[in-house]
Amino acid sequence: MIRTGIFFGLLNAGVALWALWLFRGELRRFGAHALACGLTIVLLGVAMAGANRVTSWAEDRFYGDNILYSETSDYQRVVVTAGNAGVRLFLNGNLQFHSRDEYRYHEALVHPVMASVAEPRRVLGLIQRDPEFKTDTLTTAVLDFPNGHSTFTCSTRLAPYQRMIFHGTAGRIEVVIPFNAPNDRPTQIILDDDTIEIPICDQYEIQGTLFSQALRENTEQPIPLEDAINNMTVIDAVFKSASTGQWEEINS
Repeated sequence: MIRTGIFFGLLNAGVALWALWLFRGELRRFGAHALACGLTIVLLGVAMAGANRVTSWAEDRFYGDNILYSETSDYQRVVVTAGNAGVRLFLNGNLQFHSRDEYRYHEALVHPVMASVAEPRRVLGLIQRDPEFKTDTLTTAVLDFPNGHSTFTCSTRLAPYQRMIFHGTAGRIEVVIPFNAPNDRPTQIILDDDTIEIPICDQYEIQGTLFSQALRENTEQPIPLEDAINNMTVIDAVFKSASTGQWEEINS
């Protein structure tokens, strides 16, 4: 974005230089104006040459955290940071992902799909909204899969509690605190009467690190983009179902 601004600055300076030459006979201080235009173009050229350093300097002060990865693609500026607040992903300076609360928005839909392997065929949603802000505060949905059903409820106002339970014909799996597992104590997965303990880790820092590593090394993403597209398709269907009061088909 800095290069773009400098480029248009050079265009404006070029127009000023052309106008200066065009009206040179009518200007009293032609030399001073020409010197000013020349210095402006030189300064802009130096800024263009050092745009990457300027960008890095500005980002260090804008984000305030250690920058793990930064790159400008053909479409946007991608920056991944890490600090005391967690791992964050910015696109064109706008926060897109934060490791502390990302689970609230997507993971309630990710885990049913992952557990069932196939994508849901249709969904039924019920949403309660804040009367003033109109944002969703309580959402319940039923997902109809080819091999069974899945239900979930998520809210931004209920007392903190998380569980993910899978019931099968031969047993039960229960994941304790599945969405934002604490990074100061182990977590557990319960298989009927057996308990598997997961060592202490920061799962969102790991997720951000793997994402950054895949970008730096140009390798396959740990979670394909298609998963995010499918998740958003289901989310859209849940909101539509809440509006229509009917089952909504999933068009993959």
